[in-house]
Amino acid sequence: MMSTDNPAVLLPECVLEISLQNLMKMSRTANGIVDVSASSTKKDVMLVSDGDEAARKANENFISAIEYCYANRKKKFADSAALRNFVESVGAKINQGIVKSGSLLRSGEDSLKYCYTRLQYMEEELDWFYENLLALISDPNTDPVYLAAFMEYYVNLRIHIFADGCGKSSIALAAWMFMLRDRLPVSYDSRDSYYAHGPTGVYRCGSREDREDFDNFLAYYRTLPSNDSFRNGFAQEENACLNTV
Repeated sequence: MMSTDNPAVLLPECVLEISLQNLMKMSRTANGIVDVSASSTKKDVMLVSDGDEAARKANENFISAIEYCYANRKKKFADSAALRNFVESVGAKINQGIVKSGSLLRSGEDSLKYCYTRLQYMEEELDWFYENLLALISDPNTDPVYLAAFMEYYVNLRIHIFADGCGKSSIALAAWMFMLRDRLPVSYDSRDSYYAHGPTGVYRCGSREDREDFDNFLAYYRTLPSNDSFRNGFAQEENACLNTV
Protein backbone atom coordinates (compact mmCIF):
# COMPACT_ATOMS: atom_id res chain seq x y z
CA MET A 1 0.00 0.00 0.00
CA MET A 2 1.30 3.46 -0.89
CA SER A 3 2.37 5.83 1.92
CA THR A 4 -0.13 8.54 2.84
CA ASP A 5 1.88 10.47 5.43
CA ASN A 6 1.11 13.60 3.41
CA PRO A 7 -2.65 14.24 3.20
CA ALA A 8 -2.02 16.08 -0.08
CA VAL A 9 -1.17 12.75 -1.76
CA LEU A 10 -3.64 12.05 -4.56
CA LEU A 11 -4.84 8.53 -3.82
CA PRO A 12 -5.85 6.32 -6.76
CA GLU A 13 -8.64 4.80 -4.65
CA CYS A 14 -10.23 8.23 -4.24
CA VAL A 15 -9.97 9.07 -7.95
CA LEU A 16 -11.48 5.74 -8.98
CA GLU A 17 -14.34 5.82 -6.47
CA ILE A 18 -15.47 9.32 -7.45
CA SER A 19 -15.02 8.63 -11.17
CA LEU A 20 -17.09 5.45 -11.00
CA GLN A 21 -19.85 7.31 -9.17
CA ASN A 22 -19.81 9.91 -11.95
CA LEU A 23 -19.87 7.18 -14.59
CA MET A 24 -22.99 5.58 -13.18
CA LYS A 25 -24.76 8.92 -13.00
CA MET A 26 -23.92 9.85 -16.58
CA SER A 27 -23.38 6.80 -18.81
CA ARG A 28 -26.27 4.94 -20.39
CA THR A 29 -23.95 2.20 -21.64
CA ALA A 30 -22.54 1.58 -18.16
CA ASN A 31 -26.13 1.11 -17.02
CA GLY A 32 -26.92 -1.41 -19.77
CA ILE A 33 -28.49 0.86 -22.40
CA VAL A 34 -27.06 0.77 -25.93
CA ASP A 35 -28.21 3.87 -27.83
CA VAL A 36 -27.27 4.33 -31.51
CA SER A 37 -29.72 7.13 -32.26
CA ALA A 38 -27.11 9.91 -32.54
CA SER A 39 -26.73 9.29 -36.29
CA SER A 40 -27.92 6.91 -38.97
CA THR A 41 -24.48 5.27 -39.26
CA LYS A 42 -23.51 4.84 -35.60
CA LYS A 43 -24.88 1.29 -35.46
CA ASP A 44 -22.46 0.28 -38.22
CA VAL A 45 -19.39 0.72 -35.99
CA MET A 46 -20.74 -1.04 -32.89
CA LEU A 47 -19.62 -4.51 -31.81
CA VAL A 48 -21.97 -4.84 -28.84
CA SER A 49 -25.76 -4.63 -28.82
CA ASP A 50 -26.61 -6.61 -25.68
CA GLY A 51 -27.14 -4.29 -22.73
CA ASP A 52 -25.58 -6.49 -20.05
CA GLU A 53 -22.48 -7.17 -22.14
CA ALA A 54 -22.15 -3.49 -23.00
CA ALA A 55 -22.40 -2.55 -19.32
CA ARG A 56 -19.73 -5.07 -18.33
CA LYS A 57 -17.32 -3.90 -21.01
CA ALA A 58 -18.04 -0.22 -20.32
CA ASN A 59 -17.26 -0.55 -16.63
CA GLU A 60 -14.14 -2.69 -17.15
CA ASN A 61 -12.83 -0.34 -19.84
CA PHE A 62 -13.55 2.73 -17.74
CA ILE A 63 -11.58 1.40 -14.78
CA SER A 64 -8.67 0.64 -17.12
CA ALA A 65 -8.85 4.17 -18.55
CA ILE A 66 -8.87 5.79 -15.10
CA GLU A 67 -5.88 3.72 -14.02
CA TYR A 68 -4.09 4.74 -17.23
CA CYS A 69 -4.87 8.41 -16.63
CA TYR A 70 -3.63 8.14 -13.05
CA ALA A 71 -0.37 6.57 -14.22
CA ASN A 72 0.04 9.51 -16.63
CA ARG A 73 -0.97 12.29 -14.24
CA LYS A 74 2.48 13.91 -14.54
CA LYS A 75 2.82 13.42 -18.29
CA LYS A 76 4.28 16.25 -20.37
CA PHE A 77 3.66 16.84 -24.06
CA ALA A 78 6.10 18.18 -26.61
CA ASP A 79 3.37 19.26 -29.00
CA SER A 80 -0.34 19.04 -29.77
CA ALA A 81 0.16 15.86 -31.84
CA ALA A 82 1.50 14.03 -28.78
CA LEU A 83 -1.42 15.31 -26.73
CA ARG A 84 -3.86 14.12 -29.37
CA ASN A 85 -2.26 10.67 -29.32
CA PHE A 86 -2.77 10.46 -25.58
CA VAL A 87 -6.41 11.58 -25.67
CA GLU A 88 -7.14 9.09 -28.45
CA SER A 89 -5.41 6.34 -26.47
CA VAL A 90 -7.85 6.98 -23.62
CA GLY A 91 -10.75 6.84 -26.08
CA ALA A 92 -9.38 3.56 -27.45
CA LYS A 93 -9.31 2.06 -23.95
CA ILE A 94 -12.89 3.19 -23.33
CA ASN A 95 -14.07 1.65 -26.61
CA GLN A 96 -12.08 -1.61 -26.52
CA GLY A 97 -14.41 -4.41 -27.63
CA ILE A 98 -17.33 -1.97 -28.02
CA VAL A 99 -16.60 -0.39 -31.40
CA LYS A 100 -15.00 -2.00 -34.43
CA SER A 101 -11.26 -1.76 -34.95
CA GLY A 102 -10.36 1.27 -37.04
CA SER A 103 -13.58 3.08 -36.10
CA LEU A 104 -12.40 5.09 -33.09
CA LEU A 105 -13.15 8.57 -34.42
CA ARG A 106 -16.63 9.74 -35.34
CA SER A 107 -17.35 9.39 -39.06
CA GLY A 108 -20.21 8.42 -41.39
CA GLU A 109 -23.18 10.78 -41.27
CA ASP A 110 -23.60 13.99 -39.28
CA SER A 111 -25.92 13.87 -36.30
CA LEU A 112 -29.31 15.44 -36.93
CA LYS A 113 -30.13 15.02 -33.24
CA TYR A 114 -27.25 16.81 -31.49
CA CYS A 115 -25.20 19.99 -32.00
CA TYR A 116 -21.95 18.22 -32.81
CA THR A 117 -19.24 19.58 -35.09
CA ARG A 118 -20.05 18.84 -38.70
CA LEU A 119 -17.78 16.12 -40.03
CA GLN A 120 -16.46 18.22 -42.90
CA TYR A 121 -14.80 20.47 -40.29
CA MET A 122 -13.68 17.70 -37.94
CA GLU A 123 -9.93 17.84 -38.53
CA GLU A 124 -9.85 21.64 -38.39
CA GLU A 125 -11.75 21.62 -35.12
CA LEU A 126 -9.53 18.90 -33.68
CA ASP A 127 -6.44 20.98 -34.54
CA TRP A 128 -8.04 23.97 -32.78
CA PHE A 129 -8.97 21.88 -29.74
CA TYR A 130 -5.58 20.24 -29.20
CA GLU A 131 -3.61 23.45 -29.74
CA ASN A 132 -5.77 25.28 -27.20
CA LEU A 133 -5.78 22.35 -24.76
CA LEU A 134 -1.98 22.16 -24.87
CA ALA A 135 -1.72 25.87 -24.11
CA LEU A 136 -4.13 25.53 -21.20
CA ILE A 137 -2.46 22.55 -19.53
CA SER A 138 0.98 24.10 -20.07
CA ASP A 139 -0.08 27.19 -18.11
CA PRO A 140 0.19 26.42 -14.37
CA ASN A 141 -2.27 29.24 -13.67
CA THR A 142 -5.14 27.50 -15.47
CA ASP A 143 -7.37 26.11 -12.75
CA PRO A 144 -8.42 22.44 -12.91
CA VAL A 145 -12.15 23.17 -13.06
CA TYR A 146 -11.62 25.20 -16.23
CA LEU A 147 -9.41 22.45 -17.70
CA ALA A 148 -11.94 19.73 -16.93
CA ALA A 149 -14.88 21.74 -18.27
CA PHE A 150 -12.93 22.50 -21.46
CA MET A 151 -12.17 18.80 -21.91
CA GLU A 152 -15.75 17.69 -21.26
CA TYR A 153 -17.34 20.32 -23.44
CA TYR A 154 -15.23 19.77 -26.54
CA VAL A 155 -14.64 16.00 -26.35
CA ASN A 156 -18.28 15.20 -25.65
CA LEU A 157 -20.68 18.07 -26.24
CA ARG A 158 -19.23 20.13 -29.10
CA ILE A 159 -16.83 18.15 -31.29
CA HIS A 160 -17.94 14.71 -30.07
CA ILE A 161 -14.66 13.17 -31.07
CA PHE A 162 -15.25 9.43 -30.86
CA ALA A 163 -17.63 7.11 -32.69
CA ASP A 164 -18.94 5.97 -29.31
CA GLY A 165 -18.06 6.50 -25.66
CA CYS A 166 -17.54 10.26 -25.76
CA GLY A 167 -19.33 10.64 -22.44
CA LYS A 168 -17.26 7.94 -20.74
CA SER A 169 -14.06 9.24 -22.35
CA SER A 170 -14.75 12.82 -21.30
CA ILE A 171 -15.41 11.76 -17.69
CA ALA A 172 -12.07 9.93 -17.59
CA LEU A 173 -10.23 12.76 -19.34
CA ALA A 174 -11.80 15.40 -17.09
CA ALA A 175 -10.62 13.37 -14.10
CA TRP A 176 -7.17 13.40 -15.70
CA MET A 177 -7.33 17.20 -15.92
CA PHE A 178 -7.87 17.33 -12.17
CA MET A 179 -5.07 14.82 -11.63
CA LEU A 180 -2.69 17.03 -13.63
CA ARG A 181 -3.27 19.68 -10.94
CA ASP A 182 -3.10 17.09 -8.13
CA ARG A 183 -6.81 17.40 -7.39
CA LEU A 184 -9.77 15.03 -7.22
CA PRO A 185 -12.56 15.24 -9.81
CA VAL A 186 -15.79 16.98 -8.92
CA SER A 187 -19.02 15.02 -8.40
CA TYR A 188 -21.67 15.31 -11.12
CA ASP A 189 -25.27 16.01 -10.22
CA SER A 190 -27.35 14.42 -12.99
CA ARG A 191 -27.27 13.56 -16.66
CA ASP A 192 -30.28 15.81 -17.36
CA SER A 193 -28.67 18.84 -15.71
CA TYR A 194 -25.37 18.24 -17.48
CA TYR A 195 -26.88 18.08 -20.95
CA ALA A 196 -29.22 21.00 -20.26
CA HIS A 197 -26.08 23.17 -20.24
CA GLY A 198 -24.73 21.86 -23.55
CA PRO A 199 -24.41 23.68 -26.90
CA THR A 200 -27.39 25.61 -28.21
CA GLY A 201 -26.53 25.23 -31.89
CA VAL A 202 -24.00 23.90 -34.40
CA TYR A 203 -21.17 26.44 -34.21
CA ARG A 204 -17.49 26.39 -35.13
CA CYS A 205 -15.06 25.99 -32.25
CA GLY A 206 -13.86 29.34 -30.97
CA SER A 207 -16.67 31.33 -32.59
CA ARG A 208 -18.54 33.90 -30.51
CA GLU A 209 -21.53 31.58 -30.20
CA ASP A 210 -19.33 28.66 -29.22
CA ARG A 211 -17.56 30.72 -26.54
CA GLU A 212 -20.92 31.77 -25.13
CA ASP A 213 -22.04 28.13 -25.00
CA PHE A 214 -18.80 27.10 -23.33
CA ASP A 215 -19.05 29.90 -20.77
CA ASN A 216 -22.54 28.69 -19.90
CA PHE A 217 -21.29 25.13 -19.46
CA LEU A 218 -18.30 26.34 -17.43
CA ALA A 219 -20.56 28.30 -15.09
CA TYR A 220 -22.60 25.14 -14.53
CA TYR A 221 -19.46 23.02 -14.06
CA ARG A 222 -18.21 25.38 -11.36
CA THR A 223 -21.34 24.61 -9.31
CA LEU A 224 -20.47 20.89 -9.08
CA PRO A 225 -19.24 19.94 -5.61
CA SER A 226 -15.54 19.61 -4.91
CA ASN A 227 -14.19 16.45 -3.28
CA ASP A 228 -11.24 17.97 -1.45
CA SER A 229 -12.73 17.17 1.96
CA PHE A 230 -13.28 13.55 0.87
CA ARG A 231 -9.66 13.37 -0.20
CA ASN A 232 -8.29 14.66 3.10
CA GLY A 233 -10.59 12.41 5.12
CA PHE A 234 -9.56 9.36 3.08
CA ALA A 235 -5.89 10.19 3.61
CA GLN A 236 -6.38 10.51 7.36
CA GLU A 237 -8.16 7.14 7.49
CA GLU A 238 -5.32 5.54 5.52
CA ASN A 239 -2.77 7.04 7.89
CA ALA A 240 -4.67 5.69 10.88
CA CYS A 241 -4.66 2.20 9.34
CA LEU A 242 -0.95 2.35 8.59
CA ASN A 243 -0.12 3.55 12.08
CA THR A 244 -1.84 0.52 13.62
CA VAL A 245 0.16 -2.00 11.60
